[in-house]
Amino acid sequence: MKSFVWVIRTWPEAMFDRHPISILSDQDPAMKESIKIVFPNSTHRFWQWHIMNKARDHLGVLYNVRGIRERAQILH
Repeated sequence: MKSFVWVIRTWPEAMFDRHPISILSDQDPAMKESIKIVFPNSTHRFWQWHIMNKARDHLGVLYNVRGIRERAQILH
């Protein structure tokens, strides 16, 4: 997590001391915590692609429901 905090803390320096309004990332727990520490006022969301990519593994039979499967195929 230390390296994520370091990288994320360089953001304001690179962006003229502006903090992001929102941040999209994968579902890495260390990154989630680092963003919360460095940018407590930013909204953090996960990429839909990552969520749908994991849907197959975690939803099993439900993944084959038409709407879920079609949404995942669009993202790939």
